[in-house]
Amino acid sequence: MTAEQAEVSEEVIAGSILIQSFPVISLFDSGASHCYISTRFVKMHFIHYDDIDTQWETSTENGIITTNKVCKSCPVEVCGRKLSVDILVIDTSGYDMILCMTWLSRYHAMIDC
Repeated sequence: MTAEQAEVSEEVIAGSILIQSFPVISLFDSGASHCYISTRFVKMHFIHYDDIDTQWETSTENGIITTNKVCKSCPVEVCGRKLSVDILVIDTSGYDMILCMTWLSRYHAMIDC
């Protein structure tokens, strides 16, 4: 999803967070099933990822994206709260980070922003 598409959507919110202490503009997506990080961002900041046995397929507006890479227990900071999340590594054309709202809602009581 592009920034322009996010601005007109009622299902997403964008904001700045930290991933392993690196600032990133993230998309908070209520329709996402998992959390995602861009391959470009991972390579640029030398963020460690693991290969997994299962090939994940994710349906997007632009088609199906597949990956077998994940950043396990990746440190994420939202509103000053440090949390960890497993993040699938995908080739994205928009945001460098997509957080699913399901993940965020689990930590809602801990996050005050």
